Amino acid sequence: MSDLSSSSSQLPQNPPPPSTNNHHQEGGGGREREGEREREAEVEVEEGGYAIELYFDPSLENQILKAWNVLARRQISTRLISISSRPHITLLSSRSLGDPSRLLPLLRSLPGPLPLSLASVGASSSPSSLFLSPVPTAALLALHAQLCDALRREGVEAGEGYRVDGWMPNVLVADDVPRGRMAEAFTILKDLRLPVSGYAVEVGLVEFSPVREVFSFPLGGSASASVGGDA
Repeated sequence: MSDLSSSSSQLPQNPPPPSTNNHHQEGGGGREREGEREREAEVEVEEGGYAIELYFDPSLENQILKAWNVLARRQISTRLISISSRPHITLLSSRSLGDPSRLLPLLRSLPGPLPLSLASVGASSSPSSLFLSPVPTAALLALHAQLCDALRREGVEAGEGYRVDGWMPNVLVADDVPRGRMAEAFTILKDLRLPVSGYAVEVGLVEFSPVREVFSFPLGGSASASVGGDA
């Protein structure tokens, strides 16, 4: 039995995804250049800022957390766990958002849940990291464009790498990987048996560094926001 199939983790309680079989899938393959652009953007704002993130249904989140735990147990990558992050897709990152509470109506207007298919593994060399790339469906790209347009009207500009014409969505699974262990990390991620499908069911705003959740709530805005938790 593989480490990924036997590993376990504690999960936050997300709303269950709706029943549907209309998942979008495509074959594997690297997205190294695009991933480097986004990882470089993350490094630029690492010292402090805000990020708007999509979170997943419990089943999909659990599969990603298992990969994090295996990589941490083998001392390949522990940073994502140590900073109390959650598996996510970053929709936008910015150094300043003004008063975060004014974004609540905007984020509640985002549609969801959103079908996702994590179809490939990619790598970035600066810094050395591994990520899973979702199929860039029309629905996912439209949600991102809607968010960017709405924030622009509020005077908030997306950071480099998160603008509509350059955004490449990904789910970070390993960060600061030692150069000599990238192949081992890739082998571990093969146990995920891509593509893995699920839903984006929640949207949240986090402040960093350190990582602190400002608020989060289900996509579609049908419930009140959870304020002040850990990301």
